[in-house]
Amino acid sequence: MIFESDRIIYVKLSEQYLNDYIKMYTDSNIQKSLFKKEYNDDVIVNWVKKIIEEDNYIYSMIDRNTKEFIGNIQIIKKEEVAELMISITPSKQGMHYATEAVESIIKYGRNKLGISNYDLNVYKNNEKAIRLYQKVGFVEDDNNISDESIHMKL
Repeated sequence: MIFESDRIIYVKLSEQYLNDYIKMYTDSNIQKSLFKKEYNDDVIVNWVKKIIEEDNYIYSMIDRNTKEFIGNIQIIKKEEVAELMISITPSKQGMHYATEAVESIIKYGRNKLGISNYDLNVYKNNEKAIRLYQKVGFVEDDNNISDESIHMKL
């Protein structure tokens, strides 16, 4: 365990949850909200193996009570800002895990990693994610990377 919040335990990405990653990242709704193209099982397996070998800040989220996989959350640390990414498996969406996770990773990043500024990109059609990010304090800025996405900062 790396850290925890009220309902979530955050652990390093591992092959233990490989089937959960494949199920989540091959879901058509997840792919539409996160990626510009579809990824198959082999691409996801190779990505997981690569991430495990690297020194990074990507964590699997596990329900504290049921021990079920919730999703992944990641900080990509840059020079003056850190990019935030989150994905919640479809069966756990709508349960407010994302709000708790984003608030917790920001707090963890500030207290343990010395990160004070965050940014992210979100597809314009991902209205739930936009509302979540606004709820935790992110605001849209003018650095949009495409007509399809919004750049937000905290």
